[in-house]
Amino acid sequence: MRFGWIVPLTLAIACVALPSFVPVAVQIGGYSFRLYEPLLIASAVWALTLPHSKIRTARYSLPFIAVTILASLNGYFGGLALPRVVSDTRQLAFFVLALVVTSRIIGTPVERWCILSVRWVLWISAVMILLSSAFGIELAGRSEVATLQYGSTEGATRLLTPATYLAVVTVCICIALITTGRVRLAAQWTWLVPALLIVILAFSRNHLLAFGIAGAFALIAARSSRSVASSLRAGVVVACVLTALSFGLSNALYGLPGIGFVASQIDSYSSRVIDGLNPQELDRDGSVLFREEENYFMDKSIEEAPVAGNGYGFAYKPKYGEVGSFTREVAPYYGHNFYLWTMVKSGVIGLLAFLWMVALPLAQAMVRPGTSSRIAAASAGAGLLAVSFVAPMPNGSPTALLFGAVIGAVIALKPVRNGESVHSSTGEIQATHI
Repeated sequence: MRFGWIVPLTLAIACVALPSFVPVAVQIGGYSFRLYEPLLIASAVWALTLPHSKIRTARYSLPFIAVTILASLNGYFGGLALPRVVSDTRQLAFFVLALVVTSRIIGTPVERWCILSVRWVLWISAVMILLSSAFGIELAGRSEVATLQYGSTEGATRLLTPATYLAVVTVCICIALITTGRVRLAAQWTWLVPALLIVILAFSRNHLLAFGIAGAFALIAARSSRSVASSLRAGVVVACVLTALSFGLSNALYGLPGIGFVASQIDSYSSRVIDGLNPQELDRDGSVLFREEENYFMDKSIEEAPVAGNGYGFAYKPKYGEVGSFTREVAPYYGHNFYLWTMVKSGVIGLLAFLWMVALPLAQAMVRPGTSSRIAAASAGAGLLAVSFVAPMPNGSPTALLFGAVIGAVIALKPVRNGESVHSSTGEIQATHI
């Protein structure tokens, strides 16, 4: 484990929220690389040098790797620009690397280091995001007004940082552990407090989808009366909080000194996230309409090459807008629905290869859950799988790394023939520190 420290370092650099003046990428030969990307490659090289492991990831990942290579060659030799081909496949490669690294470190001291690293990253990121929201400190990532009204400048600041989906994964895992009865809700405060703060200040409806699917997956996988009782207790708490937000708790808080900032966040969360789930709001939501337009063009492109796809680097919709703008440089190649996007690029074959790599381990975890750690990891994976219908988790940064790591953990924690699972320090960390 001499160089094992590189793995938690990679995770920390990939996911921590930092001020915008801190460099997070480097330019090499005309290409931009995030700092964690070469570290992830180094982590994979180190992980592959570990003593032979009984964990078999090749049976899951090799079909996807083969199809991705073939679809890339299809795009390149079909006349598509090499930089576009690389751009389309880059995060997919990091997904696989993260899967391999995680599958190799489960049950080693490096796993414990990564878990502790995650908690530090969550707290540091939560503090940075809170300071940014309160005092306007500019962070790396994306910030905008938390409203569904186009052009509105009133409301709280929505902050989407590299820590956002690390927090989502953390909450999904905590939900699963609560559902299985592994730990009590109050015992997880050191994880839930920073994670929920990050999630709330992101003002995203996608996160609720992940949480709901993660909870449902854990409930089905646990298959016990204790899990049902734990879910009901947690459900009552969540229902009370949502009801308070829906009925304007912030109006009551305005009477307290210094509470205006908190009340503004609650109002914005209620209006953008909770009210934004209303079908009428969805019908006129610009982001939803943009995704529907993407889906229309992707469906048309799939019809042209349904089996093998059009190749990575393919632009499935027309460019428009100014040079350098998102709609001209990125949107024609990028799709929010990852599954349609995959079929555009690599066809039904590519989609099946991806589902073999990701959905098969989750299905196996549902049938043979093994430990609560495996249920928790699989529940987070199921949540990210669901979110990928509206936000491409395997094709984002650092979500590809996170998603791959979660699936790698699910594979590594698979029960072996004698009914036992690979030993994981996750349970020990949870019992001691959560």
